[in-house]
Amino acid sequence: GRFQDNFEFIQWFKKFFDANYGGQEYDALAMRGGEQVGSSKMGARPGAAARPAVTSMPKRAAAPASRPAARAPAGGGARATNGAATNGAAQAQIEDLSNQMMEMKLTVEGLEKE
Repeated sequence: GRFQDNFEFIQWFKKFFDANYGGQEYDALAMRGGEQVGSSKMGARPGAAARPAVTSMPKRAAAPASRPAARAPAGGGARATNGAATNGAAQAQIEDLSNQMMEMKLTVEGLEKE
């Protein structure tokens, strides 16, 4: 495909990943329902009708409430008295700004190549 199509797909995939990844470690064994790799019954395809299909990914914890607050102006609003909450909000804001900066760098690189 064309570079622009590939680039747009990568941008979409990154946004999808950021929206759905909760930071947890991927547990392949749990996703396979406890079945070991290569384990199969004689004459049957692994998982053909042995267990019901997985209908959804495991649900992650609720989205951090500090994410929308990270877009608020740095000097405005009420200050949290809990140091951990302040640190979490600051970390979320740093992550959000880093993501925005990376997206802008990729956009500039893409425009320079055109």
